[in-house]
Amino acid sequence: LVFLSVSKNRLQEVESSLSECSQLEKVFLDSNFIRFLPSSLGKLRHLSVLRLDCNKLLVVNPSLTFVSSLVRLWLPLTEMTMLPPELCYLTNLRELKLDNVPLKSPPTEVLLGGCQNVLSYLSRLQTGKEANQINLSGFSLLSVPFEVTYLSNLTRLVLDNNRLKTLWPITPTPHPTERDKAIIIGGGKLAYRHFGTPKGRTLHWEEPPDPLRLVGPYDDLATPAIDRYPVHFLGNLVNLQYLSAKDNLISELPAKCFPRWQTCLRELFLDNNQISILPFEMHTLDMLQSFTINGNNLKHPPVDFQTEGFPTL
Repeated sequence: LVFLSVSKNRLQEVESSLSECSQLEKVFLDSNFIRFLPSSLGKLRHLSVLRLDCNKLLVVNPSLTFVSSLVRLWLPLTEMTMLPPELCYLTNLRELKLDNVPLKSPPTEVLLGGCQNVLSYLSRLQTGKEANQINLSGFSLLSVPFEVTYLSNLTRLVLDNNRLKTLWPITPTPHPTERDKAIIIGGGKLAYRHFGTPKGRTLHWEEPPDPLRLVGPYDDLATPAIDRYPVHFLGNLVNLQYLSAKDNLISELPAKCFPRWQTCLRELFLDNNQISILPFEMHTLDMLQSFTINGNNLKHPPVDFQTEGFPTL
């Protein structure tokens, strides 16, 4: 069996035994009510076309990334909110359809670049998870992707050559849940674990009691001050040593982040932006060793930075 089509059959789940048809090359599961994919799909090593459009699908099981032969993956009209970074391992993928999918990540400007651009972006995220260094240069980003703030072990973040106007991430609507976070960081159980009711057939997500809980920047306690303490806060990167955001349109710096970086940030590069004011909170950067801000119209503080350097500033 090399081709299987079970479209429009009101299926609610995919049997794990499907992997026993190891020679399958095309599988059409579109127009059903499928919410989850079994990990056993990763065993279909000859699969080249997989249609999952028009389903209730919440996430692509990362085991699918073992299907390196996959060329076409159709996911339109599903309920996914995040693409797992592990999809970058589908190196032969040439067609990735995501029409009418309520994705929060990757950002829209990445999706507009097509399949290879999406895979490149996911590859950068995956590298960030593994090496604690991430380079998101050249994606025409309009804002810092909120999912970056999940990678709290990052030591190096490069955002050069985009269209950023601020370093504040924009929290998408609706607010991300713990499941979204688990998909990005690879926590697994919150994203992919599901269990049955007493009947053993109906599956659902394991959600935390309060998935929209907000965290304050200094006390790690829940706070209702959404505007002041957004849940996606670049200051969450408390291990960040290197930050570069050159060649953007940045006019505002995230002042509340600098105290969080007091004992970690060593290198900061903000050349060729539209910055006119450096926030007072920058004085807390005790470990800063390298700082450049060439190509900006700096008006405050009124210090000749080029001659007197950062310590005087």
